[in-house]
Formats: sequence, C-alpha cells, structure tokens
Amino acid sequence: MTVATEERTPLAVEAARSAGRCGGAAGACAPMGDAVGRNISPSLLETRALTVRFGSVTAVDGLSYRLDAGRTLAIVGASGAGKTLGCLALVGLVPSSATVSGSARFAGRELVGLGEAELRRYRGREIAIVLQDAAGALNPTMTIGRQIAESARLHEQLGRRAAHGRAVELLGLLGFREPAYAASAYPHELSGGMRQRALIAAAIACGPTLLIADEITRSLDTRTCARTLGLLASLKERLGMTLILVSHDLGLAVRFADEILVMSGGRAVERGAAAALLGQARTPEARKLVGAMKRIRAGKRGERTAVADSGARDVLLEARGIVQEYSRRGGGGTFRALDGVSLTIGRGETLALVGESGAGKSTLARALLQRPRPTAGSVVFDGVELTRLSARSLAELRRRMPMVFQDPCASLDPRWSVRAIVEEPLVIAGVDRRARARGVAEALERVGLPLSIFGSRRPNELSGGQCQRVALARALVADPTLVILDEAVASLDVALQAHMLELLEALRAERGLSYLLISHDLAVVRRIADRIAVLCRGRLCEMGSVEAVFRRPAHPYTAALLAARDNLVTP
Repeated sequence: MTVATEERTPLAVEAARSAGRCGGAAGACAPMGDAVGRNISPSLLETRALTVRFGSVTAVDGLSYRLDAGRTLAIVGASGAGKTLGCLALVGLVPSSATVSGSARFAGRELVGLGEAELRRYRGREIAIVLQDAAGALNPTMTIGRQIAESARLHEQLGRRAAHGRAVELLGLLGFREPAYAASAYPHELSGGMRQRALIAAAIACGPTLLIADEITRSLDTRTCARTLGLLASLKERLGMTLILVSHDLGLAVRFADEILVMSGGRAVERGAAAALLGQARTPEARKLVGAMKRIRAGKRGERTAVADSGARDVLLEARGIVQEYSRRGGGGTFRALDGVSLTIGRGETLALVGESGAGKSTLARALLQRPRPTAGSVVFDGVELTRLSARSLAELRRRMPMVFQDPCASLDPRWSVRAIVEEPLVIAGVDRRARARGVAEALERVGLPLSIFGSRRPNELSGGQCQRVALARALVADPTLVILDEAVASLDVALQAHMLELLEALRAERGLSYLLISHDLAVVRRIADRIAVLCRGRLCEMGSVEAVFRRPAHPYTAALLAARDNLVTP
C-alpha cells in the first residue's frame, strides 16, 4: 500500500534510538532484552486455547494463533465475535467478572496469570492498545497533551517539558492543524476523529513492540486514515513494531495486513494470507464478509439517481448561513468552527455530509438541532424556524429528528438496560405500555438484537457494534421524520453494515424518512445517499448529486478525498 506520510522522524523513534533500543543504520532496529523480556524471537506472540468466559457464557473460545515479529495481523469478524475481548485478555484488561484461561506467550513470557503489577510493566511500552471507544478511553478531566505525555513520563522517565514536546509533535504527525492548542484541549473539545488520533498518539508515544489497534480508522476520513496508516507503517519499519488490527473494514484489512484471522462466535474460523481472502475465502463466515463488502462498494441502485437530480424536491429542512463560534480558553479569542454553511434536505432524501476529521460535520449536525444554538444563521424544519423556539418547544420537535451519535458507547446511559434505552422516546411521547412493548421488540429485532436476549443487558455488556445498533433502534422506534446519522454504521462489521444500509433504505421507502448521513466511508455514501455536501474547515466547498460529485469533483479538496479513498480501497 502506498500512502502519504511525513518525512520527519517522530520524537518517539529518536527517544527509542537514544535509549539504545535501535541501532545500526538509520531506520534499522535491533532486538534488545531488558527487565520485561524484550528479547524478541521470530514468534513474538503465540496464543493457545485462549478462552474468556462470563459465567456460563463463553465470549472467546479456544483462540489460537501465532504472530511473528514485524508482521501485521488483521482480526475481522461480525460485531460481538470476540475480537476485542481476545486482545484485551492479553494484557488483563477484561472486566473483573471474566475468567481467562489458556495461554498467551509474549516474547517467550506467559501473560495469562500474571498479576496486575507485572502486567502494568508491559502495557504502554511493550504492548499498547488503541481502544475503539475514544470518548470512554480518554480521561475527561485531563488535557490531551497530559494524557499522551503520561505514558512517556512513566515508562521512559522523560521530564515534563520533553514529554509535552513529544505529545505536541505526535499530534502534528497525526494531522492536527494546531497541535499545541490540541494538546491543551480536553477530550470533549475535540471531534470523534480527533479523539481517535489522540489515542493513537498516546499509544505510540513510547514506540511499543506490539500495537493493538482496535478500529483505529472508524472515526477517520480517508485522507487522515491514509496519513495515520502511513505513520504506523513508518514506525513499524523503524522500530520493528508488530501490529494487530481489529477492524470491521475488510477491504482495509486486506490492503494493509499480512495475514487475516476471521472470528465468529468467539472462535477463529479461518486464517490466511490477506491477498488470498477476497478470491479464496473457504468458510461461510469469511465468504459472507467478502460478499457484504462487495455489495456496499457496488454503489447505489440506478433508479435512486433520479431522486437526487430532480429539482422538484419538497424541502424538509433548510439551513442558511450557519455560523458557530467558540471562545478559546485563556483569552485566546474565538474559533470559527462553521463559517456561513447553507444546505437543504428534501423529504424522503438522504444527504451525505463528508469532510476531514475536524471539518465541522458533527458541529453542523448539533447546530441544526440547536445544541447549542448557532452563533448566527437560520434553521427551518418543516416550516418552523428553530432558532426562535423555546427550549420546551425544541425538545418536543427534536423527537421528530433524532440523532445517532458517533460514540455509541458514550451516548448510552450506562445505568439503563437496553429495553429502557430504546423505550424512553415512546415513554416521553405518551405511548401506552402494550404498544411500547411491541415497538421496542420490533425495533430491536430489526437491528438484529432480540429483546429476549439483549433487553436486560447494560451498555457495558455489549460490543461497540451492538451499542451502535441499540442507538439506531432508539432513533427509529418513535417514527421520526428526519434522522441524523453521525457515523451510525462505522462500528459495524461489513455484513451487518450492508444489512443496516438496506434496512435504512427500506424504512425510507416505507415511511418517507429523510436522513442526514455523516460518514467518512465514501463507499457507504455512494451506496445510500442521493446528494453529497463536502465540508472543509467549516465551509461548504461543494454540493451535488453523489454520482456527479464522484465522477467530476469540482473542488480540489473533494478530488483529494476521492483520491485518498482510491488509494485505500482494495483493487
């Protein structure tokens, strides 16, 4: 894979060299033994019958594989297949209610059964994990720079200033426009994609031997994804780093990994060379994933194009001149996140909103909902000017335009059961108990989460993809008019993603729903959207039918997004 990357050597690499961990010619790394066993054999990691149980439920069932040093293994499979749990079990990060058995040998040392103090010596420096729930993984009370620097100070005894400098440089390498300002920000002040990149920066700060990346591209646009993967590829070569990619993006896994491990029902069902999987998948589970990926990338059905090109759309929502400004802390003036954005969404139409991480997409979605009210501009929904409504009137109207957030685990109340979460909109609307029960059961069934199995579970008992489906069910249960989907299928495996897209299209046809689809996945956009709006640094730079924009992008920024997508998509 060819991706753009920085020419500068990251401070993490320089620090590793100065500590004697890398030697020889520039960019070459030599194995080194130390107190935690950094004597890397060709087989860096080997698991045998690794099993994770929650009481009578087996979440990971006899997982066995071998990973050689310097290689990249992608673990793919359906949501809830046990991919993430199998990785967390390596370093003892599974919930306290779990029982882990079997073997996981890292650099010749058994990890299963080690105490917390011993495992802490591995985490961060030897084995680093980038979790998929960026909002939940970052400490909301600490600045981003402090959280990145913390690992370097702990494991490499860097001073405060040096560790902060490393944090700022890593943020710059990962594409932050103002890395010093980002380092001083708190997690809630960053977009989902920015938080994801901040987690990556924290993980690579010490140049770990093994990096486990759990859905690291889920919240990243194609250009940032290319830059991030380029940085990881560079670090992998310079540090001799080994990678485990947990991903729902089968195409990206095939493109980036040396080998692919397919999991289903907690078991490893197929493993082989990445290049051979697309054409020679042997098991039904792998063939299902490949087929779903091809369906998504096949693009939209031809009859849908006429809807996008028709000039006779009945406008449901119109935004005019939306401006959103935020005050910088410390008297640093204001930051304009949105700068005069205007767009329309027709009845029964799907408008896709795309752009780089931090372009203002989620900010615009919240501005449409008046959360918070925009600094300037007008939003008219179904003939009603929202900027003039009282808080009570807005709350009533928002039931007709729910939003599915891009951080599903963080957006669900951890104290509530799945049943209560999905039922709440119906309770607020005054629906009687019997009708509520039918509505909840139907909504959960449509997203593949039977009420009898999942109704009593809490969000922390679900995978990221399952949380995403609960959020979708909650949004659809009360018969909305417009649904705002902020990366609503990003946490789903390709098979479930294809099913959810088909469900969204069916609901649109049945109920006349409209969608505002915020997505970094241009294949998803092409599959389901009628028109596309492209945001760049808070400004709308292009809008048109999906087919027209994909075939003949009018703005250089749009062309760059499409070129980055072509670079990442499997041939």
